[in-house]
Amino acid sequence: DIISQYLDKHRVTARSLTLVIDDSERVIAHPDPKQGMRKSEGGVALASLSQLADPAVVEAARERRRQGRDRLLYRSGPGGAEYVASFTPFPPNFGRKWEVLIVTPTDDFLAFLKAANRRLLIAIGLMIFLEFLLILAVSRKLADPINRLAAEMQGLRSLSFGPSRPHD
Repeated sequence: DIISQYLDKHRVTARSLTLVIDDSERVIAHPDPKQGMRKSEGGVALASLSQLADPAVVEAARERRRQGRDRLLYRSGPGGAEYVASFTPFPPNFGRKWEVLIVTPTDDFLAFLKAANRRLLIAIGLMIFLEFLLILAVSRKLADPINRLAAEMQGLRSLSFGPSRPHD
């Protein structure tokens, strides 16, 4: 219970989950003590990772067996959310083959950057629109005298010398 309380209070991020497991993937400590235990014939037994209700944790164990690595990046859940999982062994002199498993949605780390990217794209779009308006205004300002000159040149070609407009 003490370890479970510690794990619950000291999360890596608000939505991360930290567990202590043994080398058989049995849950030694879970932030919610009820999640780490299962009823068995003889009373109460440690739950295995595959028995937990959290699909991200179950998928972390499955991916570890599949990839053979202790640091994983994978997708899980109905929306296919991206997670990062880390299996870190206790020191060898601890005397037991326990590991700390941390499972965290990558959005917990990247949400700020994704929001900044969205704001940046909106700002860039707005600047492109304003730049377009500026180019349009400048091109009209430059085109007016050229159009007047072209009209006067056309008049010279046809030898019609009407009243000329004042120049700016």
